[in-house]
Amino acid sequence: MMNFQEQFKSDKCIQVSAPGRANLIGEHTDYNNGFVFPFPLKHTVNLSILQDDDNPVGKDAILTLASTMFPEEVTERKIFEEKKNHWTDYIIGSIQVVAKKYDLQIPSLKIIVDSNVPTGAGVSSSAALEVVTIRGIVKLLNLTDISDVDIAILARQAENEYVGMPCGIMDQFASSVGKQNYGVFLDCKTLDYVNVHLNEDYEWLVMKSGITHALVDGEYAKRVAQCASACKMLNVESLRDLTMKDLPRIEKLPELEQKRARHIVTENYRVISAVDALKNDDIQALSQLMLASHESQKVDYEITIPETDAMVKDAMKFGALSARQTGGGFGGSLIIILKKGTRDKWWSQMSKAHPTAELI
Repeated sequence: MMNFQEQFKSDKCIQVSAPGRANLIGEHTDYNNGFVFPFPLKHTVNLSILQDDDNPVGKDAILTLASTMFPEEVTERKIFEEKKNHWTDYIIGSIQVVAKKYDLQIPSLKIIVDSNVPTGAGVSSSAALEVVTIRGIVKLLNLTDISDVDIAILARQAENEYVGMPCGIMDQFASSVGKQNYGVFLDCKTLDYVNVHLNEDYEWLVMKSGITHALVDGEYAKRVAQCASACKMLNVESLRDLTMKDLPRIEKLPELEQKRARHIVTENYRVISAVDALKNDDIQALSQLMLASHESQKVDYEITIPETDAMVKDAMKFGALSARQTGGGFGGSLIIILKKGTRDKWWSQMSKAHPTAELI
């Protein structure tokens, strides 16, 4: 791949980056038009992009790409071809949505991707790849009217329509709009958002469980369908339209829809309450809300697994202020809150009890 990389020494090469994200609280509420509170990681997907003047522009444009994670692999694809269930689909889909939205003649491109965002850990490496691709196109073609919010919307569209993952907008929004050391309190219906500072007297850790997950072809899509079924039974457009006062109505649903709807409604309430607690420096209240969120994921949304349940329990036993599974579910990562200065002692116990765990 060295000869390929050598070509990127041109002063026409554009370099951009986008972070992964962790979700402090608000699980599976985004595709229900609800509230979420993620924050961007320091880990980023980095992309170098260069216009390829030796190949066509427009419908026959060629994308030549490589990743430093696969040193010997250089792939050539048509920019407007169908998906291949390959990591490059995230790039192809992202370029396509920009081209179609703004009626652009995309030139042939050369791209190299470098990333330190963990994959399969529930921290949105795919969303970061979509965001960074669109950011690269925007910068390369000088599309000054496209905002960070626009980039998030386009990136979600790429994942929904091209990749085939029926996700909400949280991941792409946190990656595109989020600020370091801040959580993004986002209303997924209106896209109104507020950046809320994370108290620096505490450590906001992300811990990879060591158990990977794949969400495109399975339980995630089932949860989306189950929420849609609950909406139909309750005659509402989305579960966001319900509040805690509607819990008696929810209790009358069949068990499966009842549990899914109850999680979404109570989780929306927890997100709003958690943001208020953080603004008031009430870490105890925030901690209890996070633990309640994990329990709701376990009992009502049924997306935790015995290993992550045990990790939450042990994290608290060893001195964490709070812990919960984060991400799409069925493994992935945990969010841990520690009092600053206690990390080494806590981790020495936690890592012995759970050898597969890894701090991100």
